[in-house]
Amino acid sequence: MSRGISLTLALLVTLAIAGCTTDVPAETAASKEPVVASSTDAAAPDEVSLPQSFPEDVPMLDSELVVATEFGAGWLVFLATAAPADDFAAASELLTSSGFEKTVSTADGVTYFASFTNDEYQVQLTAGQDDTYGDVVGYTIHNID
Repeated sequence: MSRGISLTLALLVTLAIAGCTTDVPAETAASKEPVVASSTDAAAPDEVSLPQSFPEDVPMLDSELVVATEFGAGWLVFLATAAPADDFAAASELLTSSGFEKTVSTADGVTYFASFTNDEYQVQLTAGQDDTYGDVVGYTIHNID
């Protein structure tokens, strides 16, 4: 299986799990389309920014945002990376040092996946090559209440 397909499948499984464990508002579920963070009037048309509702207490790497989406049950963020394995390790350390507990982790040397929880959020962290965005670190975050 190609690296891009592996990462895409991991993210789709993550989104499916997130959708199964959290109530989605009817208007979001009916649309079947995620709400993509839009740029402000002052921003460049291609600039990606975090949705205003993004939780500030979920630490992320300081890297270029390539995708930032709110999907009713949570958020999906892709950050550009030149070193997926190293940045995956750094992102994992940021989460655990901020009080998140790692509950699952797997890696095959090409793609990386881990799940983290705290009292408020579940975070699925992925890293590898995406067919559309290249090398990325991906965060899928949703409320656990």
